[in-house]
Amino acid sequence: MVESQREPRPAHVPRRFQVDAERPLMDMGFTGERFPAGAHVCLIYESEEERRDLMSKFLEAGLRDGEKVLYLTDVMRPGEVLDWLSDLGVELPAGADSNRFTVTEAEPVYCPGGEFRPEQMFEF
Repeated sequence: MVESQREPRPAHVPRRFQVDAERPLMDMGFTGERFPAGAHVCLIYESEEERRDLMSKFLEAGLRDGEKVLYLTDVMRPGEVLDWLSDLGVELPAGADSNRFTVTEAEPVYCPGGEFRPEQMFEF
């Protein structure tokens, strides 16, 4: 059995991955590695249970770091999302802090008025 070896990282790191004062490293919750703010991550999972576990850790990390978290759902209803987060022990902000976490259906945010208009989406 041959053990695979990792390629060394290139000396040049593309600008979008450089860390500076404007792009701090963020805790994603599901890995010990930290990523630059604004990085996109593709999560591959094998089951709904694994998806929920990864998402709950991601949401918890954002809340723990003081971020405002918006969860847009297209399959589950917002109440179902809140239920599974509660079942996994995720502590959501309460009281004056409750506006730091919002869960809502995706379509009205992505497609207000029935069509995708980015400028309107950001008004949400």
